[in-house]
Amino acid sequence: MSLVMSAGSMMALVGGLLAAKIAPNPKLATLPLAMIIVGTATSTIWVAILLRKFGRIRGSYVGFAFSLLATVLGYLAASQGSFPLLLATGLSMGVAVAFFQQFRFAALESVRDPALYGPALSVIMGGGLFSAFLGPEIGERGATLFTSLPPFAGSFLLLAGLIFLAIFIFQFIGKLPSKQIPPKFLGVLCSPSSVLRSSSSPRSAPPSDSA
Repeated sequence: MSLVMSAGSMMALVGGLLAAKIAPNPKLATLPLAMIIVGTATSTIWVAILLRKFGRIRGSYVGFAFSLLATVLGYLAASQGSFPLLLATGLSMGVAVAFFQQFRFAALESVRDPALYGPALSVIMGGGLFSAFLGPEIGERGATLFTSLPPFAGSFLLLAGLIFLAIFIFQFIGKLPSKQIPPKFLGVLCSPSSVLRSSSSPRSAPPSDSA
C-alpha cells in the first residue's frame, strides 16, 4: 500500500511545482491537486461497486491501470508543457487513489484472528506514513537523476517503476477470505459519516471478494 499511495504525495509536490511553471494563470497552479480530490470523490462509489462485483483482486488491477495512465499523462505533461494533460494526470491519479484506499480493507479481511486487527492497522497506518516520505523523495530524485529530460518528467518515470514493483508484489497475494470488518475498526479507516453508517447498517461494511 505504501508503494502505490506514494503516488499521491509525489503528485502533491511535483504537480504543484510543475503547474506553477506551465499553468496559463498562476492562480490555477493548485488545480491539478484539486483534480486528485475530484477524481477520488467522484469515483469512490463506482469503485466500491466494481470491487463488489468482480472482487478485490481483479478489480485492483483497474486501479493499477489508472495509476500507470497517470504516470504516462504526467510524463507527457512535463515533456510538452501541457497544463490540460497535467489536469488529466491529477484526475487519473485520484481515481487510482480510490482503488488503493480499498487495500486497507483487504488487508484486514486477510487477517483471520480478530486479535491481530490492531497490529494489522498499525502496519497499514505505518505504510501510509512511509508513503508520505517516499513520494516527495521520488519527485526530487526523478528531477535530478534524469537531467536530459524536461523538469519532473523523470519523476513520473520513477513512479511508474514503483507501480510496476507494486504490481509484481501484488501477484503473490492469494484470494482474500470473505469476512466483514467490525465497525469499530472502520472508525480508524473511514470518514465520520461512514462510521455512522457502518454502525447503523450491516450493509455498510466493505464488500467481500466474490472473485
